[in-house]
Parts: sequence; structure tokens; C-alpha cells
Amino acid sequence: MLLSKLSTEVVISGGNLDAGFLKPYRTVDFLKDPFYLAYNAAITARCAQTLAEEKSGEPLSGRPVLILGWGRIGKCLARNLRADDADVTVAARKESDLAILRALGYRAIPIYQAGLELNRYRFIFNTVPAMILPDIRLGSNCTAIELASTPGMAGDGIIPARGLPGKMAPAESGKLIAETFIRLSLRKED
Repeated sequence: MLLSKLSTEVVISGGNLDAGFLKPYRTVDFLKDPFYLAYNAAITARCAQTLAEEKSGEPLSGRPVLILGWGRIGKCLARNLRADDADVTVAARKESDLAILRALGYRAIPIYQAGLELNRYRFIFNTVPAMILPDIRLGSNCTAIELASTPGMAGDGIIPARGLPGKMAPAESGKLIAETFIRLSLRKED
């Protein structure tokens, strides 16, 4: 193993660095940093919009859009799409999320209801990392983008879109990684 050849003075950076064999090393785990997670979600949301427009050949403006999930990416997508005048609906699990969505002026539906009205939407973005729509049948005029780390939709025609920042915005993503590494590396150890 490569690690056994490295000094324990080496700093290991990346994501999900909780493995036991990393204990002797100092780690910088980007996926535990709220700033990295928030900015990466914003980049992901912009890339997802671009991908949807490229795949469909039409703008999202004025079109009915369903966002599954009200986490970091879902929030960024909803904000961006509403600013672009899309007709945004967000499906969320928690009552508190549904309440705040409605208070913010979004159409909000319980996540369990999302599968009942899929034919209403021109675009669907999933951000939920758990299977919520196991066998969907998309209309020929629907573009569905799967953004979650673990798929939440299954069926024909779904566009897998993990890792969009690195694929579609590598310079911006690289800059975020570099800035995060520097900021986290400069922290004094507790």
C-alpha cells in the first residue's frame, strides 16, 4: 500500500477520509467543510441547469420544473431557476421544509406525492440520495437529471449527472478545492 511508504507527516486531503488506516495521518476532509459543501452545491446547480438545457435543446425559463429534495443543491437550484422564471415545484420530505418553501413562494409538495404528477413537468432534477422514484416512465418531452450521490430515480431516459463541477466547471471547481485546502490547512489544530 502506498500509504505505508509515506511519512506520517504527510497531509492527506480529499473527501470521506474517516477510514481507520488514515488515523496516523493529518487529513483535510472537504466533505466536512460547510463552506466547500455550499459552494460546490452552487456550482452543481448551475451545471445542472446548463446540462438540462443542452440535453433538451430549450431553456428552462417558463417551463414547469420539479426539484426532488430541499438540501444544499435543491436550494441552489430552486433559487436559480426561479430567477430564470422557471415554474418551480419542490418536493420535500419534512413538514418544516414544506412550510418554509410555501412561505418563500414556491409550490411545494410532499416527496411521496412527486411520483403521482410527473407528467406535469418538463424538467425533473433529483437531489435525494435515496430511491424515491424506483420505476418512472418519462414522457418524451421530459428531461430528468439525476444529481444525487446515490440515485433516487430509476427508469429509461434519466441522465446521470454525478460530479458535474469537475466535468463542466473544472476551473471553478479546482479553484474551490485549492482555496478550501489552503483555508483548512491553515487552521490551527485543536
